[in-house]
Amino acid sequence: GAVLCALGYAGLLAAPVGGAYLWMTLLGLGQGAAISLALLFIVQRAPDARHAAQLSSMSQCFGYILAATGPTLLGAVHDVSHSWTVPLVLLLVLLVPQVVAGLGAARDRHVAGIG
Repeated sequence: GAVLCALGYAGLLAAPVGGAYLWMTLLGLGQGAAISLALLFIVQRAPDARHAAQLSSMSQCFGYILAATGPTLLGAVHDVSHSWTVPLVLLLVLLVPQVVAGLGAARDRHVAGIG
Protein backbone atom coordinates (compact mmCIF):
# COMPACT_ATOMS: atom_id res chain seq x y z
CA GLY A 1 0.00 0.00 0.00
CA ALA A 2 2.72 2.47 0.95
CA VAL A 3 4.62 1.90 -2.30
CA LEU A 4 1.51 2.64 -4.36
CA CYS A 5 0.86 5.77 -2.29
CA ALA A 6 4.47 6.89 -2.67
CA LEU A 7 4.23 6.47 -6.44
CA GLY A 8 0.97 8.42 -6.48
CA TYR A 9 2.32 11.30 -4.38
CA ALA A 10 5.57 11.41 -6.38
CA GLY A 11 3.56 11.43 -9.59
CA LEU A 12 1.45 14.32 -8.34
CA LEU A 13 4.61 16.24 -7.55
CA ALA A 14 6.22 15.48 -10.93
CA ALA A 15 3.26 15.69 -13.32
CA PRO A 16 0.13 16.81 -11.47
CA VAL A 17 -2.05 17.32 -14.54
CA GLY A 18 -0.63 14.92 -17.11
CA GLY A 19 -1.05 11.76 -15.10
CA ALA A 20 -3.79 12.74 -12.68
CA TYR A 21 -5.95 9.67 -13.37
CA LEU A 22 -3.01 7.33 -12.89
CA TRP A 23 -1.84 9.06 -9.69
CA MET A 24 -5.34 8.99 -8.19
CA THR A 25 -5.72 5.33 -9.11
CA LEU A 26 -2.43 4.48 -7.43
CA LEU A 27 -3.41 6.48 -4.34
CA GLY A 28 -6.82 4.84 -4.18
CA LEU A 29 -5.34 1.35 -4.44
CA GLY A 30 -2.61 2.13 -1.91
CA GLN A 31 -4.93 3.69 0.64
CA GLY A 32 -7.48 0.94 0.14
CA ALA A 33 -4.80 -1.67 0.78
CA ALA A 34 -3.61 0.16 3.89
CA ILE A 35 -7.05 0.36 5.53
CA SER A 36 -7.80 -3.25 4.57
CA LEU A 37 -4.58 -4.46 6.17
CA ALA A 38 -5.16 -2.32 9.27
CA LEU A 39 -8.60 -3.84 9.78
CA LEU A 40 -7.27 -7.35 9.12
CA PHE A 41 -4.48 -6.96 11.68
CA ILE A 42 -7.05 -6.12 14.37
CA VAL A 43 -8.62 -9.55 14.02
CA GLN A 44 -5.35 -11.41 13.49
CA ARG A 45 -3.58 -9.92 16.51
CA ALA A 46 -6.37 -10.33 19.07
CA PRO A 47 -6.40 -13.62 21.01
CA ASP A 48 -10.23 -13.76 21.19
CA ALA A 49 -13.40 -11.93 20.18
CA ARG A 50 -13.52 -9.75 23.32
CA HIS A 51 -9.99 -8.51 22.77
CA ALA A 52 -10.68 -7.99 19.06
CA ALA A 53 -13.63 -5.75 19.95
CA GLN A 54 -11.52 -3.73 22.39
CA LEU A 55 -8.61 -3.40 19.96
CA SER A 56 -10.99 -2.49 17.15
CA SER A 57 -12.69 0.21 19.23
CA MET A 58 -9.41 1.79 20.29
CA SER A 59 -7.66 1.66 16.93
CA GLN A 60 -10.64 2.80 14.87
CA CYS A 61 -11.38 5.65 17.28
CA PHE A 62 -7.87 7.06 16.94
CA GLY A 63 -7.61 6.18 13.25
CA TYR A 64 -10.82 7.91 12.25
CA ILE A 65 -10.04 10.98 14.37
CA LEU A 66 -6.69 11.22 12.61
CA ALA A 67 -8.34 10.68 9.22
CA ALA A 68 -10.94 13.36 9.95
CA THR A 69 -8.38 15.99 10.95
CA GLY A 70 -5.91 15.22 8.14
CA PRO A 71 -7.65 17.09 5.31
CA THR A 72 -8.12 20.19 7.47
CA LEU A 73 -4.49 20.19 8.59
CA LEU A 74 -3.17 19.61 5.07
CA GLY A 75 -5.47 22.35 3.80
CA ALA A 76 -3.97 24.70 6.39
CA VAL A 77 -0.46 23.73 5.27
CA HIS A 78 -1.51 24.46 1.69
CA ASP A 79 -2.91 27.84 2.70
CA VAL A 80 0.29 28.79 4.49
CA SER A 81 2.64 27.52 1.77
CA HIS A 82 0.46 28.59 -1.21
CA SER A 83 1.47 25.34 -2.90
CA TRP A 84 0.57 21.66 -2.94
CA THR A 85 4.25 20.67 -2.85
CA VAL A 86 4.64 20.99 0.93
CA PRO A 87 1.49 18.98 1.81
CA LEU A 88 2.41 16.26 -0.71
CA VAL A 89 5.97 16.02 0.62
CA LEU A 90 4.53 15.85 4.15
CA LEU A 91 2.32 12.95 3.06
CA LEU A 92 5.35 11.22 1.53
CA VAL A 93 7.27 11.65 4.79
CA LEU A 94 4.31 10.28 6.80
CA LEU A 95 4.51 7.07 4.80
CA VAL A 96 7.67 6.20 6.77
CA PRO A 97 5.90 5.84 10.15
CA GLN A 98 3.05 4.08 8.35
CA VAL A 99 5.48 1.45 7.06
CA VAL A 100 7.16 1.12 10.46
CA ALA A 101 3.79 0.64 12.19
CA GLY A 102 2.69 -1.81 9.50
CA LEU A 103 5.83 -3.90 9.89
CA GLY A 104 5.28 -3.98 13.64
CA ALA A 105 1.65 -5.00 13.20
CA ALA A 106 2.63 -7.69 10.69
CA ARG A 107 4.77 -9.57 13.23
CA ASP A 108 3.28 -12.93 14.14
CA ARG A 109 2.14 -12.26 17.71
CA HIS A 110 -0.97 -11.45 19.69
CA VAL A 111 -1.56 -8.13 21.41
CA ALA A 112 -1.33 -8.63 25.16
CA GLY A 113 -2.42 -6.51 28.09
CA ILE A 114 -5.76 -5.32 26.74
CA GLY A 115 -8.56 -4.94 29.28
